[in-house]
Amino acid sequence: MSTLFHPLRVKAIEPDTAEAVIVSFEVPADLQQVFGFTQGQYLTLRHEIDGQDLRRSYSICAGLDDGDCASACARCAAACSPTGSTRA
Repeated sequence: MSTLFHPLRVKAIEPDTAEAVIVSFEVPADLQQVFGFTQGQYLTLRHEIDGQDLRRSYSICAGLDDGDCASACARCAAACSPTGSTRA
């Protein structure tokens, strides 16, 4: 498992269900091998919010031959809060 993070651009955000979207990423040619995967693996996405390094893991939902790197992300107020709690 790699602990390196690479900046990727969001290629598309597509609705999946009422509570989830599919986020696909543009993977540069020089990182294609790094982002090779087998089904069942996860991506850890990282973003800094309010000075805190937040990380969330999402299952890869693209097929091996799709040529995409995509994850399904469900809406969750607790996951979006730096403290892990919901805010009213």
